[in-house]
Amino acid sequence: MEILALIIAVVALVLAFVAIKRTGGLGDIRRQVEALRGDIREQVDALGPTTETMRGKTADALDKLEQFVRGKERPSQGDQAQERTQEESGKAGGQQ
Repeated sequence: MEILALIIAVVALVLAFVAIKRTGGLGDIRRQVEALRGDIREQVDALGPTTETMRGKTADALDKLEQFVRGKERPSQGDQAQERTQEESGKAGGQQ
């Protein structure tokens, strides 16, 4: 029984070798892989400017959204501190 399994394995190995030779062998597979790598590199290089453009558009949209939510001008640090002081003095005056 073990001899039969060995014979079948050897026949399968020979058939696999013949199939590789008929399709062009390992050299053909390597050429196809290199061609695909070149195509992928070209696509990645072409995608770079598109990604940069989309990043810029996203940043502009977020700036516009921020201006819409916060108003046209952002309060400076001094203005924010002054508003907090006024709020705190208003709370302290309301508690008395």
